[in-house]
Amino acid sequence: MIKKLILFIIVSFMFAISDDGAFISQGESLIPFFPTDIELKKQFLSLNLKDMGKMNVYVEFEFLNSGDEKELTVGFITPPINLEEEADSLGNPNYRKPEIKNFRVFINDAEFGYSVNQLENLGFNSLKDFYNTKNYVYYFTAFFNKGKTVIKHTYTISENITGAGNLFEYVLSTGTYWANNEIEDFKLEINMGCDAAFEVPAFLESDGKLDYWEIEGIGKRKTVNDKFLNVYMKGGKLIYTKKNFIPDVELYIKYIYPLGYGNSIYDIDYDLYLIPEKELQKMSYEDLYILRNKFFALGGYKFKSNELYKYYDQFLWYWPEETITSENLFNTFPENIKTFIQSIKNLEIEKVSQRKKQISDKFKLQKF
Repeated sequence: MIKKLILFIIVSFMFAISDDGAFISQGESLIPFFPTDIELKKQFLSLNLKDMGKMNVYVEFEFLNSGDEKELTVGFITPPINLEEEADSLGNPNYRKPEIKNFRVFINDAEFGYSVNQLENLGFNSLKDFYNTKNYVYYFTAFFNKGKTVIKHTYTISENITGAGNLFEYVLSTGTYWANNEIEDFKLEINMGCDAAFEVPAFLESDGKLDYWEIEGIGKRKTVNDKFLNVYMKGGKLIYTKKNFIPDVELYIKYIYPLGYGNSIYDIDYDLYLIPEKELQKMSYEDLYILRNKFFALGGYKFKSNELYKYYDQFLWYWPEETITSENLFNTFPENIKTFIQSIKNLEIEKVSQRKKQISDKFKLQKF
């Protein structure tokens, strides 16, 4: 016997588009709108950032239905784009259909068509208590046969990604709303392209280990406060795999300024590290020494000084190369940076002279 239910698999996408093209996109893992005995066995989430800020999203779910076959109406709920600048004479904004490109759904490898309409125009009254009726609903009918059912969906989010403040979010915790209250086999792949620096939640276990994260390719990672994982990828993927995954935080991707998207470590805005003369005067010799060499570290110079190498190797962005010489790198710096470096060096010499004088004066006092 086929039981007819209305089950809403909810995926929300939220765009906040600013003047500079930054965007925020948000999605939710598939969840049952009503209680169900269907279990979520596997989830694979792939995020692939392409040229011109196109985020390709691929999600695959494997469900287990131990009961009778079920005919389900399933849907994806997406908030509209709120265009206040196109408001009508009464000030009501124009709620436009979300800019989701190439949206496709597959159930057991068969592609399904779908309908799209605003919630206020549909008869799903139970949803209207929880969601804005201006939201759009992508919905279709599917069969959950007894046993395994695989649902896949893909889409592309297209915006101009410009740097700091850009964010992609995906709600993972809703994956625990199924009958087994966990994602039994979870895998996440993030490909942000070459020379990308970004932050994701660490998903640390109680033992504080990062064993479930790995880099496929060339990259570097560093935990911050046991909560965040900072990643710099020269190329390849960041991968997270976990059995019996019960996420307690949601997935997000945030660019780390000033590297961010598509910025080589050799394209750093060195002016960000310029310090006023008054502040330089207050710095110790050791701090000046570190600051002067920071420009060479940013440029990828491999320090011969073991002290400097160890200091800068702790930073995510430091990727030294054997072929880079300090002389050649210095010649590539803008003139204001060259002048700044020389002024630091002069201050270092002055600090050393002051220190020698202090030692000499102290010796004279002790002598007499």
